[in-house]
Amino acid sequence: MKNKPCAFCGSTAQDNPRTKGHILQRSMYPEVASETFSRLTVPECARCSAVWKDAEDHFRSVMVLAAADDNEYATAQWDGPISRAHRRPEDGWQRMGELLKWVVERDTPEGKEYVLHPADIEKVLLVARKMVRGLCHYHGLTTQVADHQVLAMQYDHSPPPGAEAVEYNHVPGVFRYSYFHQHLEPNAIHVSWLLTFYERISFIGLVSARRITPRSGAKPNVSTRGPAGLGRPR
Repeated sequence: MKNKPCAFCGSTAQDNPRTKGHILQRSMYPEVASETFSRLTVPECARCSAVWKDAEDHFRSVMVLAAADDNEYATAQWDGPISRAHRRPEDGWQRMGELLKWVVERDTPEGKEYVLHPADIEKVLLVARKMVRGLCHYHGLTTQVADHQVLAMQYDHSPPPGAEAVEYNHVPGVFRYSYFHQHLEPNAIHVSWLLTFYERISFIGLVSARRITPRSGAKPNVSTRGPAGLGRPR
């Protein structure tokens, strides 16, 4: 992928090398049998990668903390790599403090309850937007979607009634995503994605962006009739 334009900004500069960027960050794949999954990857330049590198570590920790009581994969992450990171002498306490500051205490009739609102954390939303941008490229809808062209928010409901959703269960129990709306114009595209992590936390991503044909000249494999035409770029 080193000679292809960055899927996020379109850079082809020689001093800004492209590598294989993971839409679902590598650290989210289970440690056991992680190589059995076909990764979602797109060309990613060094400058874009640096924007969300730190945020991705925070994203994983927040998703795991929100789901560890109910999901075996999240529990394995918490007991494994995240706990190891929190024990590191150089920055472990800082990492744990950065995470726990988002846990809010509230009173309920049953007593005190501790809640976490991922959508209040900009680093989490940054990564959710990055994933949506990457999926638009991966599925051939458009490329070089800018961060400000994506609205991401936590979503606690199923897709809207009547929405013709197509679901991709990428890593069962860890990450699945759905495409359930598409509106094409000659020079623009409006598309919605639903991302779900550990079967517990969901984000909806709304995209309004330019339609850009890949540099190779291949047209995206899409249909104006709905999600059945969604496909990978050739």
